[in-house]
Amino acid sequence: MDAIEQVWETSRHNSWSWGYPTALLLGIFVLIVFSFIRKSALRRPLKVVAIMAFAFVATDFSAREIQEKWRLRGEWADSHKDQMSDADWNTLTMDGANLTLGPLIYGFQATVLLVAIAFVLFVIRKTACHFASSKANTDKTESDIAKPLPMFSNPYNPPQSTA
Repeated sequence: MDAIEQVWETSRHNSWSWGYPTALLLGIFVLIVFSFIRKSALRRPLKVVAIMAFAFVATDFSAREIQEKWRLRGEWADSHKDQMSDADWNTLTMDGANLTLGPLIYGFQATVLLVAIAFVLFVIRKTACHFASSKANTDKTESDIAKPLPMFSNPYNPPQSTA
């Protein structure tokens, strides 16, 4: 592997590489915490705001990472002009789409991931609430069946309903 290939590979992981995955993990953690809020009128808007905020932060971190990667490559190329071939210069200058579209693609990916996590948490919450309510109804029905009937003095005259 020649020197430009080494710089090309090592610049992929730079001082901003930690930001994108950290934003995603923190966003997932916040969505999980928000799932424990009982009031849906509060929980749902908070989740939407969290998804938008963490998708924006992840997009920003990916843009910074990509810019730093290309800055490192450009500085190395400027300081080692004698080692650069024409193909290396073309590669270095022609990949502007990565600078422009890379953050958008990563931001879209972050948004889709956070929305998918929110949907999975919704399904889990709905299932857990349905299971808890059906369990409560089952317990109530069993306790009603097991109730003793009231005793009346006249077995031929049924009790009158007051309700």
